[in-house]
Amino acid sequence: MTQLILDPYALKLLTGRIPYEHHVREWKVRRDIEHAVLPVRSDDSIIHGSPDLFALLRKCWTPGPLSRPNMDEVERELAIIFLGS
Repeated sequence: MTQLILDPYALKLLTGRIPYEHHVREWKVRRDIEHAVLPVRSDDSIIHGSPDLFALLRKCWTPGPLSRPNMDEVERELAIIFLGS
């Protein structure tokens, strides 16, 4: 069975903000992504008080797709973070 490699990009869901919203031009966003510049953690978001959740997001943004967690791993980590199980 082939495992699908996904890039779970949940920052907007957790913050209500578009990642890299400080950039007006799309090419600047692409440049940041190409240079592995990650979005910042805002002080008024759900991830501000959860270093474990932000660490999971950082894993999902690892530049090499094969190094990113798959959705099963993301689901397990979210269960630990939110449910303690």
